[in-house]
Amino acid sequence: MVLKKFIESLSDKYLNSYTEGFNYSTDYELIIKLILSPRASEHKVEFLGNLIVSSYKDYKSLAMAPLDDIENIIRPVGFFNQKAIRLKRAAFYISSTLDNKIPNTTYELMKIPGIGVKSARKYLSLRSNTEEIIIDTHFKRVLKRLNFISSNSKNSEIENWFKGLISKNIHSRSSNLISYFGKKICLNNKPKCDLCQYKRFCNFFSSVHNR
Repeated sequence: MVLKKFIESLSDKYLNSYTEGFNYSTDYELIIKLILSPRASEHKVEFLGNLIVSSYKDYKSLAMAPLDDIENIIRPVGFFNQKAIRLKRAAFYISSTLDNKIPNTTYELMKIPGIGVKSARKYLSLRSNTEEIIIDTHFKRVLKRLNFISSNSKNSEIENWFKGLISKNIHSRSSNLISYFGKKICLNNKPKCDLCQYKRFCNFFSSVHNR
């Protein structure tokens, strides 16, 4: 299967139902939800992110909040202790060092506690309308199962390979669509192979059904 054709097929099938996973209206709300999002369901990120935003109106008030209070709000999410610390540190950094202005480069965004390369690129793709290749576990799982990449491919190698095949003006949409397919159909533990039109190309499907 050709990668470009795969993405075109995903776009035809899922583009109308595809979402970024959570709602946001401000930089503040988006930063909060990005910090909460690793290893967390979209539903929890949405719900708990909204609780944080309604409890603390801005970065300064969040930075000044007792850590215990933040932990109690986000306790249902995985790694809530670490994420509470990151939220507080990020809020302090943004309010004191950045004067509440979020930078517009990956390098500067990654200086914010709790914002890694994936979150930085996600932010830029959503708020700055830049085209970013967003590589996450769902994205890589789909590409590995469909034999586009190997199990030991590095992110930098995947990025260079992707750039060489897919036009820059659809990098964000393409990588997000692949990730979306991984979240909804090509799940980690119990993939919905009966709903997958690409299973004839899939090494996971072959390994299970050829036993």
